[in-house]
Amino acid sequence: MVAEMNQQDFEQRALNAIAKGAYLEESSFDLNATFTDLGLESMDLIEIIFELEDEFGVNLPLEENTNLSQMNGHQLLAMLKEIVESSDNRKESSEEGGKNSESG
Repeated sequence: MVAEMNQQDFEQRALNAIAKGAYLEESSFDLNATFTDLGLESMDLIEIIFELEDEFGVNLPLEENTNLSQMNGHQLLAMLKEIVESSDNRKESSEEGGKNSESG
């Protein structure tokens, strides 16, 4: 999915989802600020995760040691991009595997 869109489009979609989940104006979201700095609480972060998962069709596997509240926007975007690209690679390889088994 990320390969199909440029970095700017990816970031714009992600920022839209983050702003929607946090009930913030997109223009007021500072990528350098942590979510704690922005005054967001754990329920806000859950909403952000839901919005990002819906927007990109992925599951964000956040471990217990992932402290999302201390991440800034750049860190979240980097993590999201890695997850989306990994998900795309798994989908492509499973589709190719399905094609190979059909031809046999």
